[in-house]
Amino acid sequence: MHTTRRPIGAAIAALGMALVTTLVVGAATTATPAGADGRTQQTITFGPLADREVGTDPELLTATTTAELKVSYTTAGGCSIYQTFRVRLDAAGPCTVTAHQPGNSAYAPAADVSQTFTISPSDTGVDLQFLSRAPGLGDEIIVRAAVFSATGKNAPRGSVTFTATPPSGPPRTFTADLDHYVEARWFVSDWALGTTSVVVTFAGNDTWRSSTSAPRSIRVLTEPEIAVADTYETALGREPSAADLAFWSGRLATRSASVIADSIARTPEGRAQLVTLTYHKVFRKTASRADRAYWSGELMAGRITPEGLTAYLYSTVTADPVNHLYWVHLWYLPSEDALAFWGPRTDTAVERKQASLTVGRTSDAVRALVGQAAGNACGASPLPGAIVTAATDLARATAYDLVRVAAWLRATHCPRS
Repeated sequence: MHTTRRPIGAAIAALGMALVTTLVVGAATTATPAGADGRTQQTITFGPLADREVGTDPELLTATTTAELKVSYTTAGGCSIYQTFRVRLDAAGPCTVTAHQPGNSAYAPAADVSQTFTISPSDTGVDLQFLSRAPGLGDEIIVRAAVFSATGKNAPRGSVTFTATPPSGPPRTFTADLDHYVEARWFVSDWALGTTSVVVTFAGNDTWRSSTSAPRSIRVLTEPEIAVADTYETALGREPSAADLAFWSGRLATRSASVIADSIARTPEGRAQLVTLTYHKVFRKTASRADRAYWSGELMAGRITPEGLTAYLYSTVTADPVNHLYWVHLWYLPSEDALAFWGPRTDTAVERKQASLTVGRTSDAVRALVGQAAGNACGASPLPGAIVTAATDLARATAYDLVRVAAWLRATHCPRS
């Protein structure tokens, strides 16, 4: 039998063609054939986007391409691209996000793919508070309202209406545009004594749903009731209840205001508040529950007077050299660690002097010194941080001369009346 032999080169070439054919056929299952310009085609996969509410967290966009190239996005409607790969929900209505891939030298541009979803208005709430306390006839009632979104991400904008319903007469209304918060002011010279109820309504819009505050009440007081309310604020640090107002204002008919004030201050609550205020004055801290209960009991029993309590607490500060050191220079008492550190270092007069120099040059001490100088020079007016820093530098440069620091502040930086 005769067999025709092909040259080995031809055989290898034929085998190569077979291999190429196999590779091309296999590749067709994962890539699109090349386009007219020779670049490989690519497609974008971009799944549907769920409907969302205004103000919710920006949604991560996860479009991909068969070429595994970076995808960019554009939007139309009430949304925008945030941090390249997220869509921010700005306003209610339809939002269309389009994914793009322009290609490169190896891959042709992909066809854009768009997804549309609906952004719905966000729920809101209204917070209402009174800035006036214990108003009487002729006083001004100030009501503040703030509208917040349920998501807490954005501040709603829109129109709010205050409605005040006094005990008699027609309701009073006040409407204003909201910018973070809005206030309504009413003079109550023509209002009846008693309780007035106030509600605030946020009108809502395409972006924010409407909402109404819970009703809140404020009582317009008589002159005796105002005297009781002022005493409660001074002696107890709070407003009186309706029962308290009725009880004490009734006694003002037969007793002087000073007698009533002394009676309120001598109650267990009044004594506890006195202990709290005294601790803040002496120690610049809040009394513990045990301390408050003990000293309140001593005051109620008459075993110590308010003046005696203040003197005794001051004596505990000055008796311990470390307590005295911190209180004088830093305006607060030392921690347990500070007591443990400085205790063995303040036994002698020489050690106490050195400790005073060391603690008095700390940053906290200098700030306390500058604060004292600012108080002497400018009263209660707060100073900018840059001025405090400059005053601190001056204090160090003048060997901590409080008088010179105060004079400098008074001459150059204190607000003029």
